[in-house]
Amino acid sequence: MRASTLFALTVAALLALGAAVGAKYLGLFNGEKPRAERPEPTIRILVARTNIYEGVAITTDQVQVRNLRADEVDSYKVWKDKLLPPSVVAAHLRIPKRNIEADKPILKDDLEDLAFPEGVPLRLTPGMRSVHLELPKDRCAGGLIARGDHVDVLLTSQICDGENCKVSTIETATLARGVRVIAKRNNLWTVLRPLPENQPVSFEIEANPYRVALIAYAKHRGLITLVPSRKEEAIKPIAGQGGRVTYAVLDSPEFADEDAKVGGILRGERTVGAADLERIFKLGPIKRPSPPPPPYFIQQISGVAPVGESIFDRQTGTRIPRPTTPPAGQEQQTVLGQSRFGYVFKIPET
Repeated sequence: MRASTLFALTVAALLALGAAVGAKYLGLFNGEKPRAERPEPTIRILVARTNIYEGVAITTDQVQVRNLRADEVDSYKVWKDKLLPPSVVAAHLRIPKRNIEADKPILKDDLEDLAFPEGVPLRLTPGMRSVHLELPKDRCAGGLIARGDHVDVLLTSQICDGENCKVSTIETATLARGVRVIAKRNNLWTVLRPLPENQPVSFEIEANPYRVALIAYAKHRGLITLVPSRKEEAIKPIAGQGGRVTYAVLDSPEFADEDAKVGGILRGERTVGAADLERIFKLGPIKRPSPPPPPYFIQQISGVAPVGESIFDRQTGTRIPRPTTPPAGQEQQTVLGQSRFGYVFKIPET
C-alpha cells in the first residue's frame, strides 16, 4: 500500500472519530436537544401609573411595576442605582419634589427624604393656636379647600329674643379673616383622593388664641362656613417692640383691640360667650314695651297684728293673686347662649 493512501485513511479515521465525539456531546445519539444560551434576566422597574404632582403624597394606586423597555436600556445604565425597589409599597406616602409624568420611572432624586410629616404644633405660626372643624361640602367650597389655603370663617345663626323666641331672624357674620388651613381629612399627609359622598370634611384651622376660642364656641351656636380668601389678605401676628407679638389691626373696629382679647384668653381672665356674638352681629339692646306699673299692696291689720295682704292691679283695680315662690333648687335658669341683652343664638332650623 502506498504511503499517501495510508495517510489519507488515517486522516479520514481521525475526522470520523471527531465527528462521533461531537455528535455524542451534542446529544444526537440519545435524542437530546442542543443546549440553548441562557436568556438575559427581565428587568422590572417602578413607574408612575398616573401623573403625580409635587408635594402630594404618593399612594400605591398611583404607581405600578413593569418591564424595562428596549428604548430605556441606555438610560437604565445611568439611573439604575437611583431607582426605587420594584414594589408599589416602596413609593407609598413618599413626597415628590417635582411633577412626575405617567409611565416615567420613579427615581430617588424625585422624592423628598423619607420622613414622618410635621405634627400640628410644628405647623403653627408662633403665637397662634388651632381649632378643629368638620363641615359638609356645601359649606367649605365643595371640599376643594386644601392645606395651606387661607379662608374667612363665617357664622350663620338663628337669633331671637330670649323672652320671645317664636319670632327670630337668621343672620351671617364673620368670625375670623384670612386664617390658614394647616391640615385636612384628619391626615398629616396631603393626598389626592376623592372625598366620600355625604361625609363631612375635616379641617384644622390656625388662628390667634381669641379667634380660636370664638370659633370653638360659635360652632355650637350656628353653622360655620369656610370661604376661600387671598393669602395677601391674611391677618398675621406681627413682632412689635421688644419682640412682643401684636394681633391688632388699628384701622378695623373689630380687630383694633385684638391684643387685649388675646391677652385675656392667655391669662385665663376672659371667657367667650354670647356677648361676643352680640358684638360680631352688631346687636344692641332689645326694645321691649315698658313694664306695667307696680301693683298696690294693701296690708290687712286686726288690732295691731297683721292678718294678711291683698294685691290690686294699679291700672284696673282688680285683685290679683300673690305670686308663688318656686321651691329651693328650682329657680329659673338662664337660657343657654343668652347674651347680656337677652339674645339667644341657635343653629338654624332646617
